[in-house]
Amino acid sequence: MTDKLIYNIQNMRVYSIDYLRGVMALCVVSYHFAGWVGYPQDASTLLGKLGIYAVSIFFIISGCALYLAHHNDKLSWRHYKIFIIKRYFRLLPVYWLAMVLVILYWFTYGNGISRDVSTLILNATLLFGIYKPADYIVVGGWSIGNEIFYYSLFPAILMLVKSRAGQCTLIAICLILFCFFSFFYLSDSFSLSAQWKHYINPFNNIIYFISGVFLSYALYNFNANKHYSLCLIVLLATIFCLFPGSGNQITIVTGFDRVALSIIVISLVALVFILKDLKNFPFLHNAFKFLGEISYSMYLLHGVMFSFFTKQLPNLGLDMKSDAMPIYIIFILLLMVASKMCYEHIETPAINLGKKIISRL
Repeated sequence: MTDKLIYNIQNMRVYSIDYLRGVMALCVVSYHFAGWVGYPQDASTLLGKLGIYAVSIFFIISGCALYLAHHNDKLSWRHYKIFIIKRYFRLLPVYWLAMVLVILYWFTYGNGISRDVSTLILNATLLFGIYKPADYIVVGGWSIGNEIFYYSLFPAILMLVKSRAGQCTLIAICLILFCFFSFFYLSDSFSLSAQWKHYINPFNNIIYFISGVFLSYALYNFNANKHYSLCLIVLLATIFCLFPGSGNQITIVTGFDRVALSIIVISLVALVFILKDLKNFPFLHNAFKFLGEISYSMYLLHGVMFSFFTKQLPNLGLDMKSDAMPIYIIFILLLMVASKMCYEHIETPAINLGKKIISRL
């Protein structure tokens, strides 16, 4: 969920992907909030499904973004340096802010730093995704760790996707890993939380990232009727919402349920990709564009902001259980304001600084 997509082939912004990223970030925030206030998080609820597959969609979008931004890159050390610098200036500043706030919370309401130095270093460099995926300290941070792992492989993925033999190799690897995790490594006999460190293994979700790369490769010159695309998007979204599920969330990340839901979300991203934008509907365009802009900050800050926010609820005369809806509305509004400020004063300046550094290489 980390890149603003530029449609480099035709010099046109793919706003629709930004829309989707923003909506999915809001879904993740809502999912976590529901869990924190005691709402059921099983496979039968819409939030139970979105909490899992919204992040899968982030990975697909990331694959789309990277292919569009770097499809003309050559396999060279210079291009790889530029690639890494751009990614780190995009990801690190907001992650650092979230880390600092988490540590501040530990000192304010806990017993000080509760992680060892190596874990802090791995988080400060985002390398925990490569070495210890479960050692993230920011809520939702595991997906950023997975992203870093995929970035480390991206030059090879980019090279392979440009040839038929390479494409077959990537597809075979993805299907083998997907089947291994879905049918053998993860078991529906145990809860998802009990197997969380296995679920967040980067190899378990790599099929989504590489699917995004393939979508960009196949669809960047594809144009479709927007009305048909919107109808199909609504249809697939409805199918996802109505998809039957029961019990622990492990049931929707294993077996044939995972196969079906993965096909649905990959197809959904493909349709959103070819939609391009909603400029004919200015209100929707501006609202979704706003969500897309603040999505990364909203995703990384929501956990620690909620921790601080709940400490103030007694002073506001609010109870977590009986006042869940007003608390949710207040929290979302505060989070959006904070995320907008973060986007304007941290994300954008950091991205621009990265561009200046790259221009000197």
